[in-house]
Amino acid sequence: MSDVVMGSCLTWSGGSTYGIRVQVPVGEVIYALDRPLILVTPVAAVTPDLTVNGPAIEIRTDRWTVVEVRSPYVGGAARALPVVCADRAVAERIAVAYTDDPSVDWDTDPADQEAWCLCWTAAHDQDGDTA
Repeated sequence: MSDVVMGSCLTWSGGSTYGIRVQVPVGEVIYALDRPLILVTPVAAVTPDLTVNGPAIEIRTDRWTVVEVRSPYVGGAARALPVVCADRAVAERIAVAYTDDPSVDWDTDPADQEAWCLCWTAAHDQDGDTA
C-alpha cells in the first residue's frame, strides 16, 4: 500500500489554500468534486484523471496530468498541460522539466505546449519511459 497522500487542496506557508474543484456532468446532473493533487514544484502539481463511466465518476490513477497551481489559475480555472501519462512518476518528471525549461511557461501558446510535451515524451520514450 502506498503512503502517498493526495490532498484536494494545497496550503502554502503563508496560509493560502488552493484546490481544484471541477464540475463533472453525469447524465443530467453536474457534480462538483475536489480533484486530488500532488504538489511537484511551487507552481505545478499532478492529478489523476477523472473519467465518467456510465453513472460512475472514476478517479483514474492509471492516467495522470500536470496542472498549474498558482493564483489565479487554481480552482475551476486550472490550466493543464496537454499530456496524459500512464505513470505518476513520469507526470512528475514532466512537471519538473516543464517548470525548469526557460523556453516555455504556463502562458505559452497551447500548440507550443503540445509540441513541447510531444518532444519531451518522444525523447524519454527512448529511455524506456512511458507517457
